[in-house]
Amino acid sequence: EGWAPGGQSQNEMVVALQVCNGNDTIFGCTSEWADNYDELATDDDGSCELVACNYPYFFEYDSNYTISDPLLCITLIVEGCTNSEAENYNEEANLDDGSCVVFGCMNQEAENYNPDATIQDNSCVYYGCTNETAENYNEQATDNDGSCIIYGCVLSAFPNYNPEATIDDLSCSFEGLEIYGCTDQTALNYSSQANIDNGSCEFSNDVSSCNGHSIVLSLGWNLFGYSCDESSADLVEVLNSILDVIIIVKDNAGAAYLPDFSYNGIGDLHGGYGYQIKISEAVSDFNICD
Repeated sequence: EGWAPGGQSQNEMVVALQVCNGNDTIFGCTSEWADNYDELATDDDGSCELVACNYPYFFEYDSNYTISDPLLCITLIVEGCTNSEAENYNEEANLDDGSCVVFGCMNQEAENYNPDATIQDNSCVYYGCTNETAENYNEQATDNDGSCIIYGCVLSAFPNYNPEATIDDLSCSFEGLEIYGCTDQTALNYSSQANIDNGSCEFSNDVSSCNGHSIVLSLGWNLFGYSCDESSADLVEVLNSILDVIIIVKDNAGAAYLPDFSYNGIGDLHGGYGYQIKISEAVSDFNICD
């Protein structure tokens, strides 16, 4: 551009002359990405130039380049999994390639839905009523949220008291024959007196040998199962290490062991059966198979 009268550039003078002469066509580079883009140009004359990185392996690569400058290629692209929570996280990667492996709950209805999960596992949590005897039992629920609706007698003074009931239905009676409890003989809390199951049965999660496995007994009532290598064992010998804190032991038939009176109405402990025990102080490390 040269100097022109009035301080105008030659280009501006040319544009002004073209307009004055009725010529609206202005040739130049009309691409905004170019280094020499001309905002006044109306027709592209193929003169566009761009100095840029010409290697597509770098983030700085520009496919519009007309003049190559390798020195502008700075950041090398490394594809891989960029999610630090994934099993195959690549700390060197700077461009995610969609290969991330993330185990988690993929169900959007679950409480612990993980939007980043790529492989469904068994971790989904659904809150709801898990008691099958309840009016609003939810078969999909994995964790009880205390919402169960169970009608029954809520007063423990009556023989038909239902400890699982949440709403009293005015059924409490001393004349009633209903006795609620766990009616499954394989459960740890089986009640031989119960004639109506209330969904309260508890089962041992450990069906393997308990050798080397210690349990904690809390003050008061506890439940324990016998699942040692031997099919049966003498109750007194098994419980010998904690005899001084035992108040009473009961089996699923209601038979009792009373150490203070040297009375053993249970006899032997049998594999697969559950027992109730009441102790006067907590025991933090008890191995029933030792």
